[in-house]
Amino acid sequence: MENGPYCPKDASRNSWEGRMRDYFDDTDNCRKTSVSQTLNRPEARILIYGDGGGIRIESSLPKLLYGNNLSTVSNAQPALKRLREFTLDYVSGDLPDLYEMRYTRVDYCHNFALGLRQHAWQSVLPREPSHDQRFGWC
Repeated sequence: MENGPYCPKDASRNSWEGRMRDYFDDTDNCRKTSVSQTLNRPEARILIYGDGGGIRIESSLPKLLYGNNLSTVSNAQPALKRLREFTLDYVSGDLPDLYEMRYTRVDYCHNFALGLRQHAWQSVLPREPSHDQRFGWC
């Protein structure tokens, strides 16, 4: 979301990791430096980029609400409200309702009981992940 400026709140600055990127801007025909800051917490990962003009928030909604990914979230609004509150604990800026944000990616998972078929499933899964699976190329 690019409605900044966003910046880390003073009390949380020690938890943020800063990064500078030097690049050539073809439009302005000059070198520029961009600063981004990242907060990595179990509840969420927050990236402030574009010199504070943009923000990216990544989180597991079940983990945020329940502390694990085993529970199902059927209504996202309470989780998105909690994620917004968490983000505002660490970020200064005008953060809109997360339900209205533009999403770039949504992962959906479902846990199900294997019951008596657990052994059959385990027998078809590889013991050693392949090179592609280890590096996320599958």
